[in-house]
Amino acid sequence: MPSVSLDSKSFLLQTPRALKRFPIVAASFDASVIPVESWGENLARLRHAGFNTVVIRVPWSLHEPIPGRFVFDGPCDVRRAIELAGAEGLKVLLRIGPCVGGSFAGGGLPGWIADHGGVRPREANPGFLERVTAFWRALVPCFTDLQATRNGNGTPRPVIAIGIEDAWHCHDEEVGSAYFAALVRYAREAGVDVPLFSANSCWYMHEGVNDAWQDPAPNPHRMMEELRAVQPDAPPFSFAPRMPAAELAVDLAYRVAARSDFVADVVATAHPGATAAFGSSSCDAVDPFLLRRPLVFASTFAEILASLEWSGEIELGGRRGGIAGCTMRGPRHERLTMTHRINDASRIHRCANGEEIAIAAGSASGIDFHASDLGIAGCTLEWCTGSLVALSDDLLVIAGKPRGRLQVKVDGTLASIVVPTEAGTPKIARVRGLRVVAVPFALADGIAIVDGGFEFVDRSGQVVARLTHAGGFKRVAAARNQRTAKPRACRLAAVECIVEDGLVDGSHHRFAPVAAPRSLGAFGVAAAHAYYRARFRQSGSARRQYLMPFQRFVDARIALDGTMAPARRPAKPFLRARQEPFSVARAGMHTLVAEVRNTGLFSAGREPGAQVGVFGPVVEVATLKGVKRSEIAAPHIDPTRAGRHIDGYTEGPDGVKTTFRWSFGPRKSSVIVRLPEQVAFEIQRSGGWFRLNGEVLLLPTAAGNASDLVLPADRLAPMRPKPLAKGEKPPKSKAVKLVPCDNELVLEPGIASPAMREALKKLAFLEVRGEMKAEWAFARVDPPASWASARPAPKRATGSPTWFRTNCVLDAPRSLVLSCTHAGVATVLFNG
Repeated sequence: MPSVSLDSKSFLLQTPRALKRFPIVAASFDASVIPVESWGENLARLRHAGFNTVVIRVPWSLHEPIPGRFVFDGPCDVRRAIELAGAEGLKVLLRIGPCVGGSFAGGGLPGWIADHGGVRPREANPGFLERVTAFWRALVPCFTDLQATRNGNGTPRPVIAIGIEDAWHCHDEEVGSAYFAALVRYAREAGVDVPLFSANSCWYMHEGVNDAWQDPAPNPHRMMEELRAVQPDAPPFSFAPRMPAAELAVDLAYRVAARSDFVADVVATAHPGATAAFGSSSCDAVDPFLLRRPLVFASTFAEILASLEWSGEIELGGRRGGIAGCTMRGPRHERLTMTHRINDASRIHRCANGEEIAIAAGSASGIDFHASDLGIAGCTLEWCTGSLVALSDDLLVIAGKPRGRLQVKVDGTLASIVVPTEAGTPKIARVRGLRVVAVPFALADGIAIVDGGFEFVDRSGQVVARLTHAGGFKRVAAARNQRTAKPRACRLAAVECIVEDGLVDGSHHRFAPVAAPRSLGAFGVAAAHAYYRARFRQSGSARRQYLMPFQRFVDARIALDGTMAPARRPAKPFLRARQEPFSVARAGMHTLVAEVRNTGLFSAGREPGAQVGVFGPVVEVATLKGVKRSEIAAPHIDPTRAGRHIDGYTEGPDGVKTTFRWSFGPRKSSVIVRLPEQVAFEIQRSGGWFRLNGEVLLLPTAAGNASDLVLPADRLAPMRPKPLAKGEKPPKSKAVKLVPCDNELVLEPGIASPAMREALKKLAFLEVRGEMKAEWAFARVDPPASWASARPAPKRATGSPTWFRTNCVLDAPRSLVLSCTHAGVATVLFNG
């Protein structure tokens, strides 16, 4: 019976013939946001470039757009995507959620989920788990028989692991244990029998689930060692950030040297409806040419790499630049060195087994691998002056300078191999039990994996040569250059400005009455613009302050009686502007309009980022008096249980181990804590949290307004036993009298810097005095179809919303690059 397991080094695939180690060299392949007609081509290109696995996300929001309606065809055909991957020789890691992260709005959670029966998403809430199990029961049959644990009868069974959850950020261990235990149980009951993994970056880990790191890791080796420390029975698994190809190649090379299973994001995606996250409606492909060396090396030297351990970093200088890299060593004195060029170095000198060997570093990617005393196919490669490129059984491909002479020593036999010119034909030299092929760097840079051997491609992707496993090498005739027409600039028509009246003052016919404000997802709005209207009557002329503390959006403005408040621009582009309280000082009927421009926030914490909009009533607020602040010693945090970054978690760069405590009297109504933007950002970045009266509070993250922390009324004014007088006997349990006591809010685990200490002194506490009774309405705006009633306006129109439109005529299908200048958040639509 086939099986899939793992140990501290790699995945283990058991087949009827053998047990095989399988380190993960994966590419992210979000099939639902990639054109279906290009699936096969993309998968073939990934395998060709050296990947051995793809990670496929299954966004719940696309597969169940409305409750009970499941979609598994077209771009959502999960089974077809898996089968095509298996046909290309790729394994599959399938991420089934509930949250899958990535560029999907809300991490792939459907917008209706939080408004479906009042469930709390992403925790062991019966209503939420009921919806999860309904979705999984519909999804799992699509791939049950495609798991590698099932008998294939010659048919590929590529699914080797299933991913659950993404970026689940919470420091409440009880909540996490209940939630993940339920997910694991439901996955197993639905028919999943391959290993499970999550992608929480160690915020929370659960027994039986291998956690992956997807936060930035400046030092991959250090991060992998920390992952090994907290997950000693599983290989470290990481997600490489999207970056330019040259930088990504070096990053992947270090992950290979750190013996990490990794996922790289290199495939182009485009789906405005599903990837409404700001800046992620489309992602360009990363050119795989410079990635081929580390990818092919990691895939073909997988079993050898699993037996090695990190030895240290190296940095050498030269006349024309420098070399950086790292070394790995094995139990039998094996040594493997990864180097990459800094600037323009051409050669370095190092010692191997006591001998000084000149090594040329000449690949276009600047990445090379060198080895000594390495066990390959029953032989020992004692040393080699060439750069290791690829391995297939006993066929070893090495690289060097054209017309250069490389020395290879195998089991005591020394051989000298001449590297052919870039147009020459390499020959196979048998050195003991190894067949060695020396190719010039120009060919090695374009190494590709094909069935039965390797191919070599140029920068344009054209195959220039093939090397079969039997040792045959064949040049491929270059295609004749075809003259391509020089791209011409596309001429745009005159830009026209249009505005839509009646939305800001609440008089537009699109406003429809609603019982109460709800999230945009509940109204079916995934992106773009929407408007909430509240009509209320204020008695008396005393000035009152109101706030929408439950707004969650990236960009919004408030209009009172038709006057739009100026948009508050954040000081830095990555900080979101928060909604400030507004004042009403006139008695009578008023109209309040909230313009919400949803850019589909990423998900984080237990709450989905798709929940953008207005959630609750407008509340009257006033400054809370009597708040006392004190600086106390930071509580001890077990770094292996706290989550987030593991090393040095409780101590800042200056060694500070203190924190603040705020206390105030008993209360029966909620309190809103307004966090300075710097504080909110730093706490989210460093992984801190607040504890209210001993209970962990969720800090609003990218899923909400990061500058407001709501202290709910049901957690305030805790009741405690009345203190006993001197000599008084304790009463029986039923006779204990409870009295309210002061509330305490503590920031954990500590203060990281003096600047943070100063910013924390600016926390503002607001008491909620009551709710504004209002009649609510909602207007949905879906451009450009909804702009039928829009009218042309002067170029400097100040109304909202304002659009600028133009058109162009193409004489033939071609790619376009559109540049536009705008202030703030803008939505750009092309042909709808």
